[in-house]
Amino acid sequence: MIKPIIWVIAKKLALRHPEEKAEPVPDLAESARLYIDAHYMEPVTVAGIAAALFVTPVYLGQVFRKAMNMTIRQYLMTVRIERTKELLERTSLHVYEIADRVGFAESKYLVACFQKETGLSPAAWRREKAGK
Repeated sequence: MIKPIIWVIAKKLALRHPEEKAEPVPDLAESARLYIDAHYMEPVTVAGIAAALFVTPVYLGQVFRKAMNMTIRQYLMTVRIERTKELLERTSLHVYEIADRVGFAESKYLVACFQKETGLSPAAWRREKAGK
C-alpha cells in the first residue's frame, strides 16, 4: 500500500510543468569566494570550504576554476597577498605579525609568496610605497 502511494507522488513530481523551475540557488563559486574573503586569516582548505558548502572538494574545485579562471588556492593566495599589501601600507606591523593576521603559519612562507607575486620583499614593498 505504501509503495504505490510513493510511486504516485514521485510520478506527479516528475510530471511537473517543464517551465516550472526550482528556486535559484546561490552561485557556488561566489559562495566559495565569499567564504574565502571572510576566512582567509584562518587555516583554509578546499575540503573545509567544500564541507561548509555541502559539496565535494573536487566538484567545488571544478566549478570555482571554471567560474573564476583560477583555482581556490590561487584565489586564497591572492586575497592573502592583497591583505598583506594593505597592512604593509597602513600599519607598522612586523612581517611576522602580518603573516599571522593574514593566515600564514610562517612569516618565511609569506615573504617567499609575496616576493614571488610582487617581485619585492615585504620590506622593500613597504619602503617603495612609503616613498611615493
